Amino acid sequence: MRLHLQRHKCSRLFCIVLSILTLRGVATVLMLQKDTYLPATSLTVGEKTRLLRKHRGISQDEMAEIIRARRSRVSRVERGEDEYTDEQMRALRVHFNIEELPLTPRECTIFVRRLYYLRSLIKIRKMIEAEQILKEMANIGNLEPCDFDMVMLCRMFEVQFLIVNKNYADAEKKLGLYDDSLDAISLENLYHYYYNKGYLSICLGDYDNGLKLFLLAYDLMESHEGLLPENDERLYSNIALCYTYIEMPYKAIHFLLMARQIFANDMTLRANMNMERMLAQNYVNTNQLDMAQKLLDKCLIDNESIKGNDTHTGSTLFSTGFICKKKEDWASAAKYFEQAAEYFQDGTDNYYAAIYQKLSSILHTTTFSKAKQLIQEAKSVCVANELWSVYFEALGHYLVIKNRITLYNNESCDYIENIAIPKFIMLHDYFCAVDFYELLAKHYEMSKRTTKSLLAEKEILNIYRRCFANQEGEI
Repeated sequence: MRLHLQRHKCSRLFCIVLSILTLRGVATVLMLQKDTYLPATSLTVGEKTRLLRKHRGISQDEMAEIIRARRSRVSRVERGEDEYTDEQMRALRVHFNIEELPLTPRECTIFVRRLYYLRSLIKIRKMIEAEQILKEMANIGNLEPCDFDMVMLCRMFEVQFLIVNKNYADAEKKLGLYDDSLDAISLENLYHYYYNKGYLSICLGDYDNGLKLFLLAYDLMESHEGLLPENDERLYSNIALCYTYIEMPYKAIHFLLMARQIFANDMTLRANMNMERMLAQNYVNTNQLDMAQKLLDKCLIDNESIKGNDTHTGSTLFSTGFICKKKEDWASAAKYFEQAAEYFQDGTDNYYAAIYQKLSSILHTTTFSKAKQLIQEAKSVCVANELWSVYFEALGHYLVIKNRITLYNNESCDYIENIAIPKFIMLHDYFCAVDFYELLAKHYEMSKRTTKSLLAEKEILNIYRRCFANQEGEI
């Protein structure tokens, strides 16, 4: 069994390199979709103006004076038996400060189309143009008494604007205004609410909660045909990103292939490259190495053709290093990870991940004394970084045990079992946890601690049952 599972070993460190690129790439650099629209609100103009009037505490007589009409006309319009003249409508809009906001069905249709155009601008990071549109809609709240759903739809895209600008506190505050209104809002707005909450969660590093919210949005879209004027390609890629990050590769592949099938003709080369890099990562995790290599080779060529940045090149080299590890070509793996580190900024998670994987590979290719020296150097560099200090400290203990596999080492076993592995699992770095569990299992077996060896093997099986569930939850 161990030999079979060994083929699947990989690490969530792979995903550290990819996650930032994906948040800025697959989920954001897609082409504008075709012009779209949604049905306008069902309330008549008369019903809306009545709600606005009552919200302000204005009588029909006072309303008649404001728009210079008879009271009887106000009454007939509000009952749907008459209409205001253009001049009366202008006076009404000025009084309620809604000059540029929609009241009629046609105006509502045009306004919703403009809102989705705003959403497209945010998706492709045309933030100056998006900000200008938001300024033009700044008084949208004045419509809340008569068109809550329209106001909320605008707020949902404003939240997306805030998240992209990393104004997470304001985004969370605006979303919180609707936490107690979910039973009363439209399904369309509920979709955007779940999507925004999920997007905010992954931007804050909470991929578990992000996945839960994205799946709620996905269920809405799947169960209500025509819920949105267009499919939301970002939803598929973000679900895949979450599954990749928490190391459930088969589920990640499912959503990535769905995204590629549905949106292949609408993606830029850069967006497609990011998606293929994530797909390659999950192919590595499921031991589909030839497919992964073909995608990564293509990514390098595509990145060069568009003069992509160093991080894209580094992440592709990083991924290639994992293919070499799978093939137990340790020297090549160390070389690729070293090359990847050169493309990453010193002190970043990407840089430390590449150094860690380089050292992990070197453990299999050099003398223990040389490996020990390199690990000590890495520990001294990141001494102030609590997260990576654990990784490199664990690697040092890994080396101690590997060096004397038959002689039980309580200190190193205790650190790996009670500090390092729980940390890895908390971070969803399950494949890294498996690496250390397998070392412990072998160490316990060879040092005559059979019960502890079996417990370690059991933990390995539990991790693989979780990680390698397919879309239907089967192994």
